[in-house]
Amino acid sequence: MVVKLKAQDIHIWQISFDDLQNVSAMTEGYQALLSKEELEHAGVIRVQKHKTIYILAKMLVRKVLSDYCDIQANELQFEQNPYGKPYLVNEETAPFTPQFNLSHCGNCILLGVTKETALGVDVEMYNPSLVRDVDAIAAHFFTPYERDYIANSGAAQHAFLQLWTLKEAWVKCIGKGLSMPLNGIEFRLACQDRSSETPENSDEKMQFYQWINDNGNQSSLCLDVMQSHPVLTFYTMDKYWRSALDNIHPMNVPARFKF
Repeated sequence: MVVKLKAQDIHIWQISFDDLQNVSAMTEGYQALLSKEELEHAGVIRVQKHKTIYILAKMLVRKVLSDYCDIQANELQFEQNPYGKPYLVNEETAPFTPQFNLSHCGNCILLGVTKETALGVDVEMYNPSLVRDVDAIAAHFFTPYERDYIANSGAAQHAFLQLWTLKEAWVKCIGKGLSMPLNGIEFRLACQDRSSETPENSDEKMQFYQWINDNGNQSSLCLDVMQSHPVLTFYTMDKYWRSALDNIHPMNVPARFKF
């Protein structure tokens, strides 16, 4: 099956699970899909939960991209840029080589795919009982406006995750890892101005979205260009089949670049 992507399409695939036992059957036959290096890495992961998430994530990437490229999943070849961001190198995909980015947390795996636009995605698990030193982290990575937003939100962890996932998605979209300063971009979630702004010394124009998925996790998306009519479609993986997630409503997020 070949899945078609148009220039304005952004496809978000996810696997959500409250209990890994419920999805463990999805890892059956993974040896036939993963590369030798991926199998070796899976073999040294001692914690079963972490191993299952790793295998599911690799299977999701390979199965989904194989459908877009019409290439067998185990024949897909990847390389990494100097900062560790993977990309496809199969000659058979040219001139169309889908862009993709992967993120996972303790109960969700998220994969974003576009036809040609670089993107970054991030998902973080919301847990009210989880102890986070929000103030200390914000002091290092957030701008004064963002710190005020957290302090005045009435729900510090939720506000923190909103901002953190946006920053992670931005860093992953650029593909330079944490060499980029997280306080080099400011998100104005309480601002009425819904447009993104570009600094005078930069031609960078990016687009941001975020949503809460069906597990209550915070998710964010960054695109490296402004699209006038982007079409976001959400899919879930259940035995490699697709169905829309109608309960997700993306929100365009304004950002100000600070560097």
